[in-house]
Amino acid sequence: MLDASASDINIFMTRGTRLFFNWKPSGSDKAADWQASIFDVDTGKKAGKAKLKMKNNLPSMVVEKLKPHTKYEIRLVAVNGDEEGETTSFTAWTSPRAVENVITVGRFASTVWIEWQPPSYIGDQGKRSNIIYV
Repeated sequence: MLDASASDINIFMTRGTRLFFNWKPSGSDKAADWQASIFDVDTGKKAGKAKLKMKNNLPSMVVEKLKPHTKYEIRLVAVNGDEEGETTSFTAWTSPRAVENVITVGRFASTVWIEWQPPSYIGDQGKRSNIIYV
């Protein structure tokens, strides 16, 4: 078994369909590559496509083709030829998409009433509204 694993995982950005994270390699062996398996926590199905990037000798990954506002389990493993290191697992959420068609319905001295359309991935649930007191 390869003595290499990931530590100090930092999820530094999520966008509707993408996750960005980096980590510090640890252990006495050097990893030639890193592989990630991504799973939708609700369905257990494999998801996304991970791309390894190196910056200042620190590895990071961009995971694309995910669903917005979804929790994922990421399993990260160091690889060197046929040997694999210890798997490091963590979870992360993608962020929701922005709401659509935001309009101000009414303004009053200390109140604003707004309406919006939920993002399209939520389904047709009609308009939502809210009154904000300032």
